[in-house]
Amino acid sequence: MDTAHAQMLGRRDATKTLAALALGPALTEPLEPWIAEPAALPAIADRQGTVTEAEVHRIETATRALRSWDSRFRLGIRRKAVVGQLNEVAELLKDPQPAALARRLFTVLAELAKIAASMSYDAGLHPTAQRYYVFALRASHQAGDRLFGANVLADMARQMLDLDRPAEALDLVRLALDGVGATAPGRVTAMLRTREAWAYAATRRVQAFHRAVGQA
Repeated sequence: MDTAHAQMLGRRDATKTLAALALGPALTEPLEPWIAEPAALPAIADRQGTVTEAEVHRIETATRALRSWDSRFRLGIRRKAVVGQLNEVAELLKDPQPAALARRLFTVLAELAKIAASMSYDAGLHPTAQRYYVFALRASHQAGDRLFGANVLADMARQMLDLDRPAEALDLVRLALDGVGATAPGRVTAMLRTREAWAYAATRRVQAFHRAVGQA
């Protein structure tokens, strides 16, 4: 295959990828409810739930194990294991659970979705990765974990930068900054401002780049 043909195929693949992604307002507007407080979870007694504290603990332990899997396992096998666990947790959350356990399950769900998104991203499956990132953000919202959600949005911004979509990256970073507010830990603010600076650099906005770097 000659270089020109390879470049043409590369452009076609990139076009197909972008066509399958949510971009612009179609991406950011559905995410804006993340800023608001999550709806209250149903108030039910512990004995009325379908899952026990011990079971939730085992699920959390399994999730930590999946997160630590390394290159000894093929990417496809790891992703299938993560998605399988994610589906199991999602099934548990279809039934009302005690609020404390439900929040822990939503936290696990967010972690699993973020892992699945990262694995899909590494495999070049960008539309799939984006869907898992959105899933992770919504689950973290239900868990009441804004910092985790900000990390998800930062990863989504990085994805947009890799796909040469700095405008979407900026919108995602601003959404994250709005969500965590001025009380965010310094490391989180630094991470988000760094993503913001990358986006400004991609659009050659020099002054804005230096301002974001100074705020990182």
